[in-house]
Amino acid sequence: DANRAADALLSGTKPGEEEAKESAAALERAAADDAPETCSNFVEQTCGADEAPAPSPALRLHLDMRISSPYCEGHRSLARRAALEHGLDVQTQIFGLVARNRGDVVASADIDSVAAALRGDGGKETSAVGDGKENVLPLLPKEIPYPRGDGKDVVARVIVYGHVGSSAWNQWHGILKEMEGVEYVFRHMGAIDYEEFVAATDRKEAYPSTSLSNLATRTYLQGYGVRLDIKNVEYKTINEDDDNEQQQDTDADADGAAQKSNEETNPDETEKFQSEDDEKEKLEEESSTFVSGIDLQLLSQRVKQKSESPRLPAGLNNVKRHLALLAEEGDGTDDDGRLPPLWKLRSLGLQLCMTMGSSSDPLVTLRDLTWDLPTYARALSDVYVSEKTTKAWQHNIQAYRSRKTDRIDGRNLLVVNGRARSFEYASFDAFSVLQMIRNETAKEDHIIRSLPPGVQMDKIKKILLEGDKKMLQMGNELMGKKEDTEKDDQDYQDDKDDKKDDDSFSGGEDAPIRIDVGRGGKGAIHYIVDIEKDPQFSQWPTNVEMLLYPQGPPRIRRNLFNMLIAVDPFKNDVDNHLQLVYSLLTSGYPVRLGIVMASAADLEAYVAEGGGDAFLKRDEKTTATFDRPATAMDLFAMFMHINQHKGAGRAFAFSFLMNVFRSFDFDLEHPTMEQFVELYSKLMEHAGVSIADSEENIRKILQKGTYHGDYLKGVKFHAAKRLPTGSAYMNGVPLPNGEDEVYEEKTVQIIQEEQVRMVKMVKQGRITRETPKSIYSETLKGKRVYKKFYPGMNERIDQRKYVPILGTEHDGRWGLIQGKGGKDKNQDDEKDKGTKVPQWNKKRTTVVVTGSFDFDSEAGLNATDAVLLALCSTLQEDGDEDIYYLLQGSVKNRRSSKTSKIFERVLQSSLPPYTKLTALRALRASSTKVDSAQTFVEVLQSLIVLGSEDKLTMINAVKDKKDVPLPSLISGDALPDSFITINGRLFDVSSGLDLEDFVIMYDLEVPYAYAISDLLPSPVANTDKNLDHVRAIVRATTLINTQLISSAGLVDMDADLSQLELDQNLYFSWNQMASGPKVTVTLDPFSHTAQRLASLLVIFRDVLRLPLKLLMVPTSIAGKDVPTVLKSYYRFVAALGSALPGGPNEARFTSLARVHTLTMQPDVPEQWNVQQSATISDTDNLICGEGTMSGCGDVSPITGIKTNVTTVEYALKNLIVMGQCFEATGSGKAVPIGRTGSPPNGLQLTLTEAAAPGGTVTTSTCKPRNSGTLVMKNLGYWQLRADPGMWNLEIAEGSRGSELFHITNVSNDLIELVPVLNQQVAVLDFEHTVEIVTVQRKVGTENVPLLLSDDDDVNNTLTKANGEEKGKGGGLASWLPAWATGGSKEVDAAIKKEDDTIHVFSLATGHLYERFLRIMMLSVFKRTSSRVKFWLFENYLSPTFKDSANRMAADLGFEVQFVTYKWPEWLQNQTEKQRIIWGYKILFLDVLFPLDLKKIIYVDADQVVRGDLQELWDFDLEGAPYGYVPFCGSREETLGYQFWRQGFWKNHLGSMPYHISALYVVDLRVFRAKAVGDALRSTYEMLSKDKNSLANLDQDLPNYAQHRVRIKSLPQEWLWCESWCSDESKAESKTIDLCNNPMHKEPKLDMAKRVISGELFEESWIELDEEARTYVT
Repeated sequence: DANRAADALLSGTKPGEEEAKESAAALERAAADDAPETCSNFVEQTCGADEAPAPSPALRLHLDMRISSPYCEGHRSLARRAALEHGLDVQTQIFGLVARNRGDVVASADIDSVAAALRGDGGKETSAVGDGKENVLPLLPKEIPYPRGDGKDVVARVIVYGHVGSSAWNQWHGILKEMEGVEYVFRHMGAIDYEEFVAATDRKEAYPSTSLSNLATRTYLQGYGVRLDIKNVEYKTINEDDDNEQQQDTDADADGAAQKSNEETNPDETEKFQSEDDEKEKLEEESSTFVSGIDLQLLSQRVKQKSESPRLPAGLNNVKRHLALLAEEGDGTDDDGRLPPLWKLRSLGLQLCMTMGSSSDPLVTLRDLTWDLPTYARALSDVYVSEKTTKAWQHNIQAYRSRKTDRIDGRNLLVVNGRARSFEYASFDAFSVLQMIRNETAKEDHIIRSLPPGVQMDKIKKILLEGDKKMLQMGNELMGKKEDTEKDDQDYQDDKDDKKDDDSFSGGEDAPIRIDVGRGGKGAIHYIVDIEKDPQFSQWPTNVEMLLYPQGPPRIRRNLFNMLIAVDPFKNDVDNHLQLVYSLLTSGYPVRLGIVMASAADLEAYVAEGGGDAFLKRDEKTTATFDRPATAMDLFAMFMHINQHKGAGRAFAFSFLMNVFRSFDFDLEHPTMEQFVELYSKLMEHAGVSIADSEENIRKILQKGTYHGDYLKGVKFHAAKRLPTGSAYMNGVPLPNGEDEVYEEKTVQIIQEEQVRMVKMVKQGRITRETPKSIYSETLKGKRVYKKFYPGMNERIDQRKYVPILGTEHDGRWGLIQGKGGKDKNQDDEKDKGTKVPQWNKKRTTVVVTGSFDFDSEAGLNATDAVLLALCSTLQEDGDEDIYYLLQGSVKNRRSSKTSKIFERVLQSSLPPYTKLTALRALRASSTKVDSAQTFVEVLQSLIVLGSEDKLTMINAVKDKKDVPLPSLISGDALPDSFITINGRLFDVSSGLDLEDFVIMYDLEVPYAYAISDLLPSPVANTDKNLDHVRAIVRATTLINTQLISSAGLVDMDADLSQLELDQNLYFSWNQMASGPKVTVTLDPFSHTAQRLASLLVIFRDVLRLPLKLLMVPTSIAGKDVPTVLKSYYRFVAALGSALPGGPNEARFTSLARVHTLTMQPDVPEQWNVQQSATISDTDNLICGEGTMSGCGDVSPITGIKTNVTTVEYALKNLIVMGQCFEATGSGKAVPIGRTGSPPNGLQLTLTEAAAPGGTVTTSTCKPRNSGTLVMKNLGYWQLRADPGMWNLEIAEGSRGSELFHITNVSNDLIELVPVLNQQVAVLDFEHTVEIVTVQRKVGTENVPLLLSDDDDVNNTLTKANGEEKGKGGGLASWLPAWATGGSKEVDAAIKKEDDTIHVFSLATGHLYERFLRIMMLSVFKRTSSRVKFWLFENYLSPTFKDSANRMAADLGFEVQFVTYKWPEWLQNQTEKQRIIWGYKILFLDVLFPLDLKKIIYVDADQVVRGDLQELWDFDLEGAPYGYVPFCGSREETLGYQFWRQGFWKNHLGSMPYHISALYVVDLRVFRAKAVGDALRSTYEMLSKDKNSLANLDQDLPNYAQHRVRIKSLPQEWLWCESWCSDESKAESKTIDLCNNPMHKEPKLDMAKRVISGELFEESWIELDEEARTYVT
């Protein structure tokens, strides 16, 4: 669309107004269709501000939020790689890639060279790309080539990298669009030489001024949030360098400052929320007697009642004044200072809603209040809540709990056109929310553009919302036959319906379709539950009048509900059906259950052999043995023997079937006869038959063939009724497939409808206590009862196929049958003169029937006969619909078969169906082969049943040469040889069709035809053949049903809202008359979701102008802890406006409270890897109090002058690629995706940048980049990082996994078990996507374990790994990737270097702990005898620290590498920053480091190392995955604080010690090989659900898990801490840790200076600090 718009605009020097409007519209459509953001400059530059309308707000929002920036950067990455690999100059402005016939790719910056490559030597466009073009030059996801089409006539493809709007692009576009058979894809090139530009700038070299890199600027993003959380500062963590040593005391100072009340610091806040209503003010005044949780008014009343004096005692007044003073000053025990006490927070959510209700702009009020809750909480807590609002809230809470609402349950929910999205996640993805809006907008626009003006869009939305059943209901209502199933009328009403003498249970057209599965089933159907005969139901009454007074399930001893299940003994598809019967019987429903048994294989053999029992014959000796595969006959014999056994009987037979289908997975195994006999014998034991007797009985039964005849009857019944195996029927009504996701919902609905119809029959007297003898036979009467099953009856909507009608070439060949009793309008004899002409000024129902038949086959001719017979008889007699029909020859042979052409012309002649049917039957019966016009005339003239005029019409039609061949009516992929369509729905009739089949198809579709006809405007043409209307009917049916397939699971929020009290303070709505997707939001105002979503709701309302409904679902605050949301200031960055710094692209906090220490956390989408890129202040300790230098104002590093603004910048480093990996199970060519096996946890995956198509040149600037990870056992999850572009996901080369597995292709619903080298991954957007990877084991490795077991001898394994056993499946080395085990001299040298290096891991947050971390690193380097490499967790480090760490590394000679990981959404999240850091410290050790890293030593940031870490590195862990130092117990005065010495921990640990987490060693090879990470995460997930557990997460978790994951205790001297270790042991210590002392809260800096000094240390802490500070700039 962008290219088309450009083509229109660039055709002249300046676009005219109409062209500009069309171009802008085209660009907006491009944005709506997910086109890349190559049009942003084009909109503004090419269209021109004066001559083109401004882009719509939706497009402007798309551009301002830089939604397509990953796509643009992905294009730049691909362009750069292609240019480098093809040897092109990276400063070129445009170039193209062309695939030639040899499969090679030509790259050129010259359009003439590209055109020559396309033409080839012959001067014509080459067809060389052919079938392989997708493989040679593949399209990116969502990429649309130009010109847009189906691609069938395309023979070559070009990929063009350039700049939209440039003169070069204009030239290329003009040439390529004129080349026949050529499609081209345009990709935004960008500044592909930016890397060279940066390198030249760093070298201070001049760079060509023509390069776009000179103009390159950073992209400022939106769609993220920022939190400033109030920090719980138990110990002082302020760095004195930041604070200028003004805060040397502990947090008591801050606590003292916190005593200021909200009114003192901001006296206008309370007034802001003051009610203007006098009555409310009075109530507020009364409520103010409730002070600090004490109702002083009630207390004074009770005192007066007990006292003789009417005056209030002076002591009580003093208490009141004292409590009021405390309330004003704040709770002295609460660290939050200005926050109100907990007892005043309980209704804060409702109070916030009241404030919204009294506001002129509730949404803005919601945003402002939730963003600054800590500031406004005290004022909000005094807001009056009306009784009316309170009652409405209580009513709604009760509705949620009683499940009166489907989806509204008091949680945060956003619903767009019925598509629900929950927000119960740790991160928030605004891009996915906006994509929902765009998708729904595109759907609506597509429907509106595809259908004629006047379509009833509201009704279409209702259908899409409520699904297929809504359209069916609408159709039935329009047919005028709808029964009132919603009223529960318990009184007999002698109305017209009751008096009507219905001749069937089905009644009218709205009754469900039924299959007569009762008749013909004697000897084939075996009942295992019979209400009227089984003794266990003998106490039930037979009074059917009880149905009129329902008080639960109808416990009536009549077979009211008759269920038949068609059982295939070797398929697990009837368990749901059996469970349904069990549930119904248990509930008291009178259900008779019948079983008809036949395997699919036996059915197929029976039909293929033309009937008979040949498929049952077998050798008696084989039959008598049990060591063989079981057969269906075997299972049937056991079932029948149990069912007829006196001691067992029907109940045992039912149990036997349930056990069979729950004991075996028939998709994975075929049970032996021995396994079946074991189940059978155990069951018969309960009936008093010994196992030996059971085995002998079944052996005799099988040898004699006792039940062969019964089984054969079942097979015959199956075949005659065409019952699919696994199908079930309730009173003949087909039940949904047993594996249907909404099986229970659909079956319950059918049962309820059956009960309603039973009530009607009782009212009419058609069912009494005695009559009829068989209620079942009474139900199987009527017009919509059919003798056999048709497959389309129980097809889910996603299984149906719809095809459009093409063109207008057949306008003169359509037939029309009008309304009820009408004749074909093509008839013009005397009988037709009274035929009614359609009333075009009234709504009419139109049904469109088309057919395509293989006239060279008997099946095709039979199908044609059936359709014509129905058109001229059954449908004319019964229908009220106008039927348009057109029949043609098969797509396969209609052009080549002469007979097919003749038959087609007869069918498309202007004669009525009966005449055509007569002629075709005569032609089929003729002995003369009709293969020419002459033979056709000869046969036709001999027919005496046709008149001369009819014969002449047919002859003229056949001889009409100019129309040969006729164009195809229908087009599509893989169409059957013979098929029919009814309003676009395709039915395959290649195997044959009879009259009843066609009538069933028609009946299936006619209710939908009524609904569709009602949605569309009436035809306006004054003709009975309005083919525009015909095509509109088919298009609407196809379009709506296609949309319904993707609309499964939608919810009707309006129905939910109708069950609630929509109080004016709880419910708000805007733009209800506007077009566009309908948005409904339920929101707890006291939640992080409210903070995140508030600004987006304003955008929905004011920018996108969407119909918006907002229901507030406040929760009552309970418990002892202040909710975290009340401790958070928040901003979300998403706004329409300038994309420049200082505009809407920043989160700006103002008027922050001055009494709190704040810590900053970015709130970004899960797929963003965001790190701080520029800041001066300590974002972990921001204090805005007066007199401080630590926050709310940066100090200029140049002038030293303090500003009043703290500026923090974050950068998006790369995007997270995440997914799941599963092992395919089963054998054969394909298995369903749903049957994948367990995750191959421990499998190593790598992500490698994809090479450019046809690239040949390798340069140092274009080396493949890769990153590696492991597949977790938890959900098969894996996570990698990548820049935008195309990547290859692979099993790590040379790893153990590569020897056992290969990746398989995924195609639609099947996993093709074909090995591939990699799976391509596109990283091109901000949206959260999950990549599914399926792997399959290589032949011969099915039983080889991927991971080591706990019993493996690790030392022995390592020895083998270094010798001849390498690669044979047992060694750790074979588990490692290639680069970890050698292979070349360079690699071997690198590995030796790594083996000589000590790897140290640590993390920190805040300037103080970064200061400690530098000192720790310095002490490790000074004391360790080997090379050292530090691995630092990057997520919370400041740019200043990272710069200083790199300076230290470069100057001192050690290495530093920063690592990162993103906490997965599925893992229980933490909200407090410190606990998040603790989690990162222990939960992801297996995936945090490169796969070739063998060992790591973790050292806390606040430690100083005195010993040589080489000793710890060489320490033998004896096969344990990690080693920790046990807690000291030598300081007597703190032993009482060691909780693990008593209670739960003492019992849990037993003899095992409790270890400290400040230092530990991890053998990463063992850790990964034994899936320790998975074990820790699963234990964490279990424990973390209890908020009171894992108080010290990083420490409690490994200690708790010791029973599952062994800890090797390290020598005590490796960690000394003054809080727990005696002074005497300090001299032996090898590391000193600055543990917090529970007895007193000494600031860390003071402790460090005091503890790390003296003769034990070569340098004091102060000296180390001074040295480390030299690296800080």
